[in-house]
Amino acid sequence: MSIRKDRGEERAHVAAVDGERTISVIAPEGRAADAKESEEEQANRHIRVVVADDHHMTRSGVKNALSQSSEIEVVGEASNGYEALELVDSLSPDVLVLDIEMPKMSGVEVARRLKKRGSSVAILALSAFDDRDYVYGLLDCGASGYLMKEEADEMMLEDAVRSIAADRTEMWMSPNFAGRLVRNHLADRRAKALVDELTDREWDVLREIGYASGNPEIGETLHISVHTVKNHVEHVKAKLKLRTRAELVAWCWQNNILRSRDLDDRSRDDERRI
Repeated sequence: MSIRKDRGEERAHVAAVDGERTISVIAPEGRAADAKESEEEQANRHIRVVVADDHHMTRSGVKNALSQSSEIEVVGEASNGYEALELVDSLSPDVLVLDIEMPKMSGVEVARRLKKRGSSVAILALSAFDDRDYVYGLLDCGASGYLMKEEADEMMLEDAVRSIAADRTEMWMSPNFAGRLVRNHLADRRAKALVDELTDREWDVLREIGYASGNPEIGETLHISVHTVKNHVEHVKAKLKLRTRAELVAWCWQNNILRSRDLDDRSRDDERRI
């Protein structure tokens, strides 16, 4: 590994090259790891950021956007997960802007390892995915914020970095995704209110409909007549304000009814065994 330093009046530029791997670092000259900052220095200190993304153009775009702020300094760039971990260890940045889909080690694994180490770095996850469970998984792994790449303009990046650097107990979310979460939450509440009106037998019929079972099959599974099944189906459609069987199937999957019902069944089985 070779290291090159070009010292100017204010900054030292370091480039470390190991085979085909390159880690670029821009560090304040004379910054000692154990140096104590005065109150004035602390007030004027930049938010130090490492950017990790396997695409050079994306890294450059993020770096250029953040460099427009006088309070933010990009101190390092990484092209894969291993480099990201190395730079966090060596530079102790305030924020790691982390692409989730990277070669060699994914951003999710990077976040998981940093959390396990007890790292103080705040992680802003960058991703093109907006699946709710996927994002919750990222946050569980230790990310402090989530920004969709399509929203990652200069203003949004700066706001996200500032926010998670200032308060790491709060979660920062892309506005579009945050709005979607609110809408999903309201939809979940409405769905729960409707489901609460169903009887246990109607619940059973609804679950079987979700599994695309026909009326004869439902009747055989629940030990009731086909005529009774038809009556229950009509009652369920009326209570859920749906018109067709296809809408019932779609409603089950959209509202995780099958999964929640299976969990309820397992809970009841556990209670019986106890």
